Amino acid sequence: MARRPRIGVTLELDDPILVPVERNLREPLIAEDAVVVALPRDTPVGDIPDLLEDLDGLILTGGADVDPAHYGEERHETVETAPAPHDDFELGLARAALEQGVPILGICRGSQVLAVADGGRLV
Repeated sequence: MARRPRIGVTLELDDPILVPVERNLREPLIAEDAVVVALPRDTPVGDIPDLLEDLDGLILTGGADVDPAHYGEERHETVETAPAPHDDFELGLARAALEQGVPILGICRGSQVLAVADGGRLV
């Protein structure tokens, strides 16, 4: 039997508003026989190499903004940033996945993470 694809999905475990959204992201993957690997945003950065060894794809999900310090800008009063460990994990994960050629889908915050991880800036 062929190995089922393993898709990592970043999760915000502290925001109850995102629970149904993230469930809706997982269900289509499960329906297509993928194994969904939950990646809490507070996962230690040092775990990234081991996590990526097992993933065939990655979904970076929504949430708070990436801290502008990650792309050399000052924080505007309207920016609501995620906790620093969340940025560190997701940016590190995205950079490593890009380097290894792991397919990535960025949704909302995930698009910000992907852009910044690849050297982009946000406006």
